[in-house]
Amino acid sequence: MTDPGYAVEARVDLVAEETLQGAGTRFTREAGAVLGRPMVVAVRPGDLPPEVAAARAAGGWSYTQVLFPFDLEEAAPGLGYVEAVFEVALDDGDVVARQLTAVRYDDPEALGTLTTFGDGRGDFRWRIRPAPGASLVEGSRVARVLLEVPQGTTSLTGTIGVSARLADTELGVDVPVTTREPVPFVLSLPDDTFPAVSPPGPPGPAAREAPARRGARRMCVTVDVEGYSKRDAAEQGRVQAVLVRVLDLALSATQVAPGECGRQEQGDGHLIVMPPGIDEPRVIRRFLRELASELAEANRHVRPEYAVRVRIALDEDMVYPEVNGFGGDGVVRAHRLRDCAEAKAALAGAPGHHIVIVSEGLYLSSVKTAFAGDPGWRFERTVARVPDKDFSEPCWIHAPVS
Repeated sequence: MTDPGYAVEARVDLVAEETLQGAGTRFTREAGAVLGRPMVVAVRPGDLPPEVAAARAAGGWSYTQVLFPFDLEEAAPGLGYVEAVFEVALDDGDVVARQLTAVRYDDPEALGTLTTFGDGRGDFRWRIRPAPGASLVEGSRVARVLLEVPQGTTSLTGTIGVSARLADTELGVDVPVTTREPVPFVLSLPDDTFPAVSPPGPPGPAAREAPARRGARRMCVTVDVEGYSKRDAAEQGRVQAVLVRVLDLALSATQVAPGECGRQEQGDGHLIVMPPGIDEPRVIRRFLRELASELAEANRHVRPEYAVRVRIALDEDMVYPEVNGFGGDGVVRAHRLRDCAEAKAALAGAPGHHIVIVSEGLYLSSVKTAFAGDPGWRFERTVARVPDKDFSEPCWIHAPVS
């Protein structure tokens, strides 16, 4: 089976129960599912549905989004999916669902017809059936839920189950299948809830200008184009279009939903803040490989002086949404790395279209793993310096040889 695109929590069999003559039953594996590790996604005020936002001032509650990735594996020969049900049961009866949705990143049209159950409850499920005239195909999907959580809750526990109905094309009957046992999970909620508020009156100017500082540990990717200011206005417009296109394609290759990323355009630069809880080595590997490939394709038919060449910097730390962008040490360090003399010199001497510079911490924790055994992605250790910003830190640089 190919890489499902997320950190795997469990692989489960979907079995059919058959009653035996005499006594007892037996279970036959007819299909399977891969359960991804649940992920917490920070909630912004605009993410709350109107009825929840209106009730938020009652106080005592926080809101958090949780993603449950899963993958339907190919059914046994002669069988095809006609329905799949993904269900979650939480142990804490005070935590309830307020909004249930689902997506399929690789092919949104192939999600199927979605029906959800359990709004306002601590046990809820997503039922997917094929659209009229279509079939329900195998592949990765992500079930999403907006949870209402008592303030002060630091973790969630519960179980995940998958069931399905398979059509036997030869016998013309449906075969119900399910997991033998639900799969337990534990999920931390450190900084990713959006707190409810109960102010005594309308917020004053200071409250409107300085929202509560809510952060989460997130990976930052910042990119800058070489020699942008030397181009005329028309060429700058073309470069911006190329930059946004290749970044969109690279982000799509990670299967991280675009709506879950923070993005900040900067003319000849761009900042992407990845959602918390991602599988960093997988996302880094897919993002950088796709970005390198798309840059090469974009530059294939242009003269060298018109090539779009970029410096790409990565770091990770607590990131805070602010009134005019993103704040936090990781965001600042990523920009310092991108703009340091060592990164500029590496790109100036590189025969390709990009260089990558990463903080030492992120290299050791994720980047080294992402490209282990790949001789085309070698990184060298150096020190990044920006003297006028009093910045000097060890880092790792990759400059492709061709």
